[in-house]
Amino acid sequence: MGSHRMERVNEVMRRELAMIIPKVVPMQKILLTITGVEVKSDLKSADVFLSFLGGTVKEQEAAFDAINQKRGEIQHLVSRRVTMKFTPALHFKVDHSVERGTRLLQILDELEGSAENS
Repeated sequence: MGSHRMERVNEVMRRELAMIIPKVVPMQKILLTITGVEVKSDLKSADVFLSFLGGTVKEQEAAFDAINQKRGEIQHLVSRRVTMKFTPALHFKVDHSVERGTRLLQILDELEGSAENS
């Protein structure tokens, strides 16, 4: 499959999962972002990268566990919304890049503030 087609498949999966997951696993205090989806070229599996903001670390871990427990239901709903030869087996992974970026911005703000005070 061409890389452009795989990019479209990844984006369609990301968009659908972003609508499905919050309905299946409602979250209080936590903002969930699907940062990316990488469907394998054989269409039989996909890595889904999740980013959590807000809440405590325990609440974020609980949300991730709940998503993993509902994987079958999420996958079934995806299969009803996305027409593909195979519905990929979903593998959820935590993406810490947004969290690291936010922390980096905080550090830069702190440095900027201390430079202004000097």
